[in-house]
Amino acid sequence: MRADKTDASKIVKSGVNILWNAEIKEILGDKFVNGLSLTNNRTLQDFVIDIRGVFISIGHKPESALAKRAGIAVDENDLILVNGKQETNVPGVFAAGDVCPSVRQVGSAVGQGVTAGINSYLYVMGGWY
Repeated sequence: MRADKTDASKIVKSGVNILWNAEIKEILGDKFVNGLSLTNNRTLQDFVIDIRGVFISIGHKPESALAKRAGIAVDENDLILVNGKQETNVPGVFAAGDVCPSVRQVGSAVGQGVTAGINSYLYVMGGWY
């Protein structure tokens, strides 16, 4: 876990299911995310978990390699380029938080997440109601 000790301790104590030594191989799904294919880096065993969404968290440098491989535009610092709706250049793909060019503060990331969430909903539903 790449969190400071205080945060790591709180996360472990919270009861969150932590997948230690797991690396994402593939995000599964056609139009929507429905699972992750992972590899345990210690045992080298592959496994799949059922999920309905992916939130990519970064540390000090943007982890945008997956986005770039998917054809999502990034800037010279590997930050994912978005518009005011948090849309990327790939229709139906939204990005938010520290992986986007902005002030790297939790308040900004939360606001971008709300914007991305609402606009992804509108994209899927074809607008309001």
